[in-house]
Amino acid sequence: MVDREKVARILEHLKKSTDYLKEYKVDSPETLRKNPERFAAIKNFLYEAVEDVIDIGKHLIASLQLEKAETYTQVLERLKGAGVISTELFKESKWMIEFRRSLAHVYRGVTPEEIYQYHLRVRDFERFIFSIGKFIEQLKSK
Repeated sequence: MVDREKVARILEHLKKSTDYLKEYKVDSPETLRKNPERFAAIKNFLYEAVEDVIDIGKHLIASLQLEKAETYTQVLERLKGAGVISTELFKESKWMIEFRRSLAHVYRGVTPEEIYQYHLRVRDFERFIFSIGKFIEQLKSK
């Protein structure tokens, strides 16, 4: 059974991270190179948002008794397979997993150019929030 309160808490945190990201104006990677504090803040909010996406996905997989996800990409695949997110959103959200992988492995890290490109994709988090909200509403009506 889906713990709607838990999902709502994580969604609220995801929305806050997304809102913070939208507040940061970045017109080029150079802006991030010149302002390491802004670079670090955006990187952190992106990371937290991706973790929220994964946490919601893992909770829904367990709650809906979907096939276990062995990788973070499979988390998104299971959500797509269950109709929680669209195929389009799945394809457009795979960057999140690559971003997380880049941050988790210190040997690689991320560049200002990458953070700039990821920052431009904040809308993907908003679409994820909308999709999860819509799915939870559908569960209520069942």
